[in-house]
Amino acid sequence: MMKQSFMITTCLALVASVNSAQHRFISSTFVPPAVPSVVSSAPAPVDIAKVRQRAIATGYIVPAATDVRRGGPLYAKKKAPPAKKKVQVKLLKYVEGIGSIGEVVMVAPAFFENKLKRSGSGVLISDEDVQKETSEKEAKAKAQLELATDLKAKIEEINL
Repeated sequence: MMKQSFMITTCLALVASVNSAQHRFISSTFVPPAVPSVVSSAPAPVDIAKVRQRAIATGYIVPAATDVRRGGPLYAKKKAPPAKKKVQVKLLKYVEGIGSIGEVVMVAPAFFENKLKRSGSGVLISDEDVQKETSEKEAKAKAQLELATDLKAKIEEINL
């Protein structure tokens, strides 16, 4: 008898919990979405001491130096990192995004070592070599221009 009463009470408790769970889900209320709070137009309070300490820590204020006329701190920007040096390279092959055969381009040393030198696409070239090549090109272009003007003069003499 005791087992039956225990089973009946457990079943009743189980049914009651299921009914209350269903009731909980059915009777839930609508919760409106959150509305942003209105921001006041007054600025937030600023702790000058904290701002000054942060500026000193980041290097924008030199703490010991002050301007004699005004009595305020001197502001200094951080120094820019040194510019990375590039090297002049004469291309022996077409390299996409860099240039074509015979061009002299400036590239990073690592790019030259890792890509151009390994693939045989370029060689280092000095300023003197660049000047020498440009003077040779100019001389060659001048010679071609003189030859072209001579041929033009001969053609005009024949037509007359």
